[in-house]
Amino acid sequence: MSLVLSCGVNGLGAADAEIVPIDGGKAVTSRSYGLHLNTEPGEAEIVLGYSRSVHLLPGELSDLLPGQYPFGVWLGDARPVALFRRVVGLEIDFNDSMVGLSFGVTEQMSTAPVDANATITRRLFFVPDHPDRSTVRMCEGTIEC
Repeated sequence: MSLVLSCGVNGLGAADAEIVPIDGGKAVTSRSYGLHLNTEPGEAEIVLGYSRSVHLLPGELSDLLPGQYPFGVWLGDARPVALFRRVVGLEIDFNDSMVGLSFGVTEQMSTAPVDANATITRRLFFVPDHPDRSTVRMCEGTIEC
């Protein structure tokens, strides 16, 4: 009997990803398998098992081209307006929305905070299981979005 443990860091390695254009931005679906470490701000975690994350990113991001990425994709400084995560296995979180340990199946949904002094209109329609159907709009002030 042999044991094979795959690993990855920040969405790369034993992972895959898909980037699709959506109305107002891009949706990035990332999956990781095995032991995965995420050190990104707001998403710090260690997962042993399977995880699936969907990031909705507003606007035009020229460095994130639509397509399939068999070893994952690193989002760099891109900050999502909405984030959905599903984890099956052991998860240790120490991020903005959760600190703790879980075992089993967990799902988490979060949206980006808005500065209290900002005047922003945000229109968001998010379908985590079909991210290509999602819409994201971020507009300054009170203009029609």
